[in-house]
Amino acid sequence: MRILILLLALLSVRSYASELQVGDVILQPLRCYSCGLIEAQEKSSFSHMGLVVHTTNGVKVAEALGQVRIVTLTEFLAKGDSTRAHKIMRPREVVAFDFMTAIEPWLGAEFDRAFLWDNLGRDGREAFYCSEMVTKLLNKFLKNKMPTKPMDFSQNFEAWNSYFGGNVPQGEPGISPGDYEHSKLFKWVGSFQGGAWNWK
Repeated sequence: MRILILLLALLSVRSYASELQVGDVILQPLRCYSCGLIEAQEKSSFSHMGLVVHTTNGVKVAEALGQVRIVTLTEFLAKGDSTRAHKIMRPREVVAFDFMTAIEPWLGAEFDRAFLWDNLGRDGREAFYCSEMVTKLLNKFLKNKMPTKPMDFSQNFEAWNSYFGGNVPQGEPGISPGDYEHSKLFKWVGSFQGGAWNWK
């Protein structure tokens, strides 16, 4: 039985490994209090995101969650809300990415709980939230760069005010997973839900 499970897992890996590409953005629904606030504010199903940075001998995803790190695709997907679809967005611009070199100085950097575009963590390095890290990494290579926007926290403002300790960064530049969902610079190429992949 265990051998059968391993064989099925291997077949599943092969089915998606040939489809995912370096530079693909994975939009992820999560279950947490602040995640719900983000999704409501952005009118999106997604509160987290990661970036495919490596596909040879196993897919690796870069994310800023707790800290900037690189995880396996399996690790990344495991924490998502399995009742809702993840969405795979691909840059329309064809670029040769070298993310593994570009992200090296950021690995281990602090998660930016304040959601500020340019601020330092306790270690003196720049702190990142998920969509900030993905955007800054992608924009090192893209000619048509993802723009920021004035962040709006007016939906559920009192909850946000409590989250930020009375210092809501209203109007500060930023970006969210929902911005990638609706960006014309990216195309929707597939989705993942409940262990199954669906490619367009």
